[in-house]
Amino acid sequence: MTIEEIEKELYHFKSYHEVTNNSIKMICPNEISYRNYAIKYYCKNQFEYKAELGKICQLNEEKYYNKLMEYSLQKMMPYPYHLIGIGFFNSINHSDKLNPPKYYAQLIKKLLNEGLPFDRLPAFTARDVFRFLGVSRNQFTEIANRFKSEKRKLLSRKFPLNFEVKQPNCQPWWIIRTYSNNNEGKLTFNEKFVKDCLDKEIYLSNVFIIIRIEEKDSFIPIIHDNIIITRTTKMEYIYYRILLIIDDRLTVKDLVSILIDPNDRLMLQKKGEIMKAISYLVRLNRLNKVEIRDIQYNGITPPTPRLNQQIKKRVCFIVDEAVVSTLMTGITKTDDIKRIVVHLFETGRLTNDQVYALICLIELLKTQPCAKDSRAHYKKFFNVGNSLVNVIKSLQQLICNEEIFGLCDGIEIVKMECLKYLTEKEKESYRKKYTSALIGSNSKIISCQHSPFSPQLIPHSVLSSYLFTIFLNY
Repeated sequence: MTIEEIEKELYHFKSYHEVTNNSIKMICPNEISYRNYAIKYYCKNQFEYKAELGKICQLNEEKYYNKLMEYSLQKMMPYPYHLIGIGFFNSINHSDKLNPPKYYAQLIKKLLNEGLPFDRLPAFTARDVFRFLGVSRNQFTEIANRFKSEKRKLLSRKFPLNFEVKQPNCQPWWIIRTYSNNNEGKLTFNEKFVKDCLDKEIYLSNVFIIIRIEEKDSFIPIIHDNIIITRTTKMEYIYYRILLIIDDRLTVKDLVSILIDPNDRLMLQKKGEIMKAISYLVRLNRLNKVEIRDIQYNGITPPTPRLNQQIKKRVCFIVDEAVVSTLMTGITKTDDIKRIVVHLFETGRLTNDQVYALICLIELLKTQPCAKDSRAHYKKFFNVGNSLVNVIKSLQQLICNEEIFGLCDGIEIVKMECLKYLTEKEKESYRKKYTSALIGSNSKIISCQHSPFSPQLIPHSVLSSYLFTIFLNY
């Protein structure tokens, strides 16, 4: 009997007396231990409150959500945005206590009171803290120093309002609502409009955003300007797994089919976790929805794509962390290059458009005066950069030949170390359906049935370059 079996019973809201498997009762010998395990399971997965859940945990809605928020705060989990649309969370009586800015302010206080550094925050939680409170590693160090010197247990600084509300970087398909208030229902439409305009600060502080994800949706990963790299926890693996695979060629349904075994007994739960994770990445501006608009002009509707249209594959060029780290060092005036490479370092993947942007920036750097002065000092950086440009350019010319690569529309770069987030089955599933060739990889990634791109087709100058020397020696 595994923990997964117990979680399966809890996922279907089975009480202790409804469990017939004796192995479960060996792990949870009485109803109290089963209830405690259930509370931890539901809080860890941030379940929405239901009557069956309350019966198992013996908690009412308010007590359950209070425990959920306490557990999330203790484990430094992201705010449970998927619950923000339900009545309890968007009630004006609870929104002041449960809204994201207050939650993350409590998280900062927790770090200060326990004397913990900012790097103890999980990576994606740290980004959300910065998005709402404007607190990153440097700002937190200043606050911590002031906190220690003055020996106070509460923050004196008044944190800003919800970042999304003050400067909403919203997309057209997001749903924006206000927290419910019983007194607001007594106002006429015109009175409410005047109230909203005059009392703008209060109005804005009570705005929350719902981001709904559907199976037919497609998303593209985007490079974020404010990347905060801290520790990575196991609960965040799902975000990296999504970022390693998702692009405009895949729908959410396709992504789910790769990341979840159809025979998995917890498939529905894991599917829900993926949908929540995508919604959270969209909220963090790490994913952007691909909009498909049916525009009619002069009564003519553009033709819809064929259902059986062949998916265009891409060449997957795999590099290791040494290459990425060398490019991250950079030289003067290479902030744009660093921005893209840091994204590769963090997420483990660059899409076709991002690869093209990186190559253009490296080539542009050669013509700048600073590059000529720094060439000797940053010799390794230029060697790696030039090798990468030569390899990608050669591949861009060769992928036009359908006899070699089939129907291929670009190149993506993947960091080898980040492939640990995917299982062998997931990597193989993605490779077969969306990859025409793997280059620079070792035997653990390429299956024996797959014939990778032949190195003999690459010019000798590229074959003997720094990048290829690394991987041909595996």
